[in-house]
Amino acid sequence: MNIENTKKALAAVGYQVKSNDIDEIIEELHVTYGSQRVGASVSTLGRAAPLYFKSGGVAFLVDNAEDLHRACVTIGRQIQKSAVAPVVMAKQMKSYWEGDIVKALNHEIEQSMKTKRDLRLDALGYTGGGLAALIVEDLLSDNKKRNVNGAEAFKRVLARG
Repeated sequence: MNIENTKKALAAVGYQVKSNDIDEIIEELHVTYGSQRVGASVSTLGRAAPLYFKSGGVAFLVDNAEDLHRACVTIGRQIQKSAVAPVVMAKQMKSYWEGDIVKALNHEIEQSMKTKRDLRLDALGYTGGGLAALIVEDLLSDNKKRNVNGAEAFKRVLARG
């Protein structure tokens, strides 16, 4: 890890340094931020925790180039992990009553068959089983053609006479 990457990693955790030499950076960290943390301040290190070695209730700031390098690599990984947030899929919202609407449409379609009332749904492309579910699906569709077909089928099913 070069000096610029080290400075970027330190800046990402709020530790600003100006030096361009690794030993001077370590010295600057010790002077500016203190070489140890005690008590409650140990648990509040946050993203800067890799820069410290913990021993009991005390945390000591890194004091050599290898440890600083390892800490900055760890900080870099943490930053990359936080940048790649998990994709959250939107929960599909479905009406509580949609199942009842499908059941009611199925009942109307069955009644029309018993009374030999021709709904002419096949002309709209509705054939086979599960017609009511297809009609509701088309009514809820964003596709205009399907939406119009669903509305027409819905009218035919609910029409009297």
